Amino acid sequence: MGKKKKQKLGEDESLAKPKLKRSASQLGLVDTNSFDGDEVLTIPRRKVVKEDVSSPELKKAKVEEENEDELTGGGLSDEVEYDHSVIGIFSREAYETSMGVNWRNQMEPNTDRLATKISKKRVDAKDQQGLFDRQNRTKESAYGDQINALFKNKMIPHVIAVIEGETEEEPITLKTKVKETELSLKYERKEYKKGLKITKRGERQIESAEPRQHLTVYVRDDMTDVYSVSTVEIPRSYKGEKRKMKAVAIDYETTDGKKYRTLVVHIKNDYASGNKQVRQSHEAFKAYARDVASKEGRVVTGYIGDTNYDKPFYERSVPSMGGYSSSGEHINPRASANNTRDTNYMQHIPLDDQADEYSVRQPSTLNYVFPETGSVTDHPSILGYTAHKKRLKGRNSKVNPSYYDFELGEFT
Repeated sequence: MGKKKKQKLGEDESLAKPKLKRSASQLGLVDTNSFDGDEVLTIPRRKVVKEDVSSPELKKAKVEEENEDELTGGGLSDEVEYDHSVIGIFSREAYETSMGVNWRNQMEPNTDRLATKISKKRVDAKDQQGLFDRQNRTKESAYGDQINALFKNKMIPHVIAVIEGETEEEPITLKTKVKETELSLKYERKEYKKGLKITKRGERQIESAEPRQHLTVYVRDDMTDVYSVSTVEIPRSYKGEKRKMKAVAIDYETTDGKKYRTLVVHIKNDYASGNKQVRQSHEAFKAYARDVASKEGRVVTGYIGDTNYDKPFYERSVPSMGGYSSSGEHINPRASANNTRDTNYMQHIPLDDQADEYSVRQPSTLNYVFPETGSVTDHPSILGYTAHKKRLKGRNSKVNPSYYDFELGEFT
């Protein structure tokens, strides 16, 4: 018998592969912190043409055509305004571990180590440095300074989720500029999922804090009526046992009354070890999304954060670094300082085929921040975007009036 072909992650027919569009930031349509009102973005809308792609030949030709459109901008119709849900993920380590020190020693001085080996092969060497140069690398000790360094020259998030470590500080302030006006945007802590570990002593089970599973969520003060935050459980099995994965649900609505949810995750290693466990975890998220849609009428668009998946679940579920090269290719960040293999832990993975009303877009890489004291970083942090045809419901432009330089009535 011949050797059985090893199946790749995306080849399971039960995992419908959605087409992730490039994130708005990678298209060059989002400015940086000085963007004049970065909530409403003008991005091209693709024409939706239903064609017969039933045969393998037609299907292959259609895929090639779509890929070409992504690179050349072909098939674009009139520009329309979209609104975005924007979530920043700050990945930290709970302790000053040898892995964290190794990460800092490798990633801070040497830009060549920042990207995965396989993604660098796609990008011409002369373009790589330009993409790397868009990623700041700094050392900061204070927690607030780390937050500001993380988002310097990046899109301002609505929500900031901090993975791992003691992060009960509230509020946090992000400094930015609109036109020539300096602004300080406050973020309120809305959820603190305390990590717990169970220790057995005889017949007793003792709970204690596990900082490696802490997850803290902050919401910008003009967006507190947009987003509600809660901790949820996703049922799954593990080696024949019934288990539950915990996540933080970021809920919001659009002005047409449709309800959405993004899950922020830090998946345990057990549930991400090998293709079988990765598929089971993803199927558990999909089953959870179906259940929420049935019971609440809410669309769970996807999950974002530290998945601990070694491989990209989809080509564009992993973040790009510094946008796209002149040939339309992108490089992806390494998720750990492992010398022997690529890792892709930080991802934003959609959970359906992307309805016409919204689109999960490729995440982008935030700046590299190396804390001088206390908790350290061992993964890149990322920014996730979900585009919507309708406005997000509940913005309070009176909180930060200088931040909004357009017709305020559009956002109420």
